[in-house]
Amino acid sequence: MDLTGIWQEHKTFITLVIAGLLVFIIGQVIISEFYPVDTEKASVLRARRDIQRLEVVQRDDLAAAEEDNEKYTATYESVVKRVNFVPREEFLLKPTESADVQYFRIVAREREALVEWPKTQNITVANNLGMPELSPTRKKEIERNLLALDVVDRVVGLAIESDMREVGTIELVPDLRRRKTGFIDELKVRFKMTGTMAKTAAFLEKLQFEENYLVLSEAEMVAAAGGGSLLETDLTVSAMTVLQGEEE
Repeated sequence: MDLTGIWQEHKTFITLVIAGLLVFIIGQVIISEFYPVDTEKASVLRARRDIQRLEVVQRDDLAAAEEDNEKYTATYESVVKRVNFVPREEFLLKPTESADVQYFRIVAREREALVEWPKTQNITVANNLGMPELSPTRKKEIERNLLALDVVDRVVGLAIESDMREVGTIELVPDLRRRKTGFIDELKVRFKMTGTMAKTAAFLEKLQFEENYLVLSEAEMVAAAGGGSLLETDLTVSAMTVLQGEEE
């Protein structure tokens, strides 16, 4: 076979075949390098095998899980309703008037009801009602002070109703552990009051069992100075708000 003759006669065809083969080989290398088809195909096959091994959820199991979820949700909502402190309308700021003006008016109203009027019944209540000496200026601070004032109104109201002799100290307890995130916000107010054993027992009973959404978190009773039948009670009342996924 004369290879030289064949080359001379068919060199154009042979050149095209070789060039095409080189293009095919180079193309395969490029595809394998930048588009790993084999690797991806293997991944797909692995995923398919994993899916086939998965346990199929039965309808009965899904229905049972949904039923459990409904029970847990109902229980959670019931607990939230029991402990969640909701401020009353008269202690909430209205958008139609400046916050500081409303604050002064509400505090003045509460002093008239909880300080001045009880004097006519020989009951002494701390004049400041636990509010800071310097009135807050920021809206969030005003709202929190009004929330505390709502707590004070409920507790002092029960003390007056129970005919306690004196509510001598009312102060907001700073919560150093309070963070900006969480699902419970707790506001604490400390009271120191004086009354007979029977009146104190009546007050504590009303505080614990009435639907007022307050928690007696601390309490200490000692005999009042000077003897007699009077007790001095130092107690801390908590109002808790469930944030339900919000950030404080």
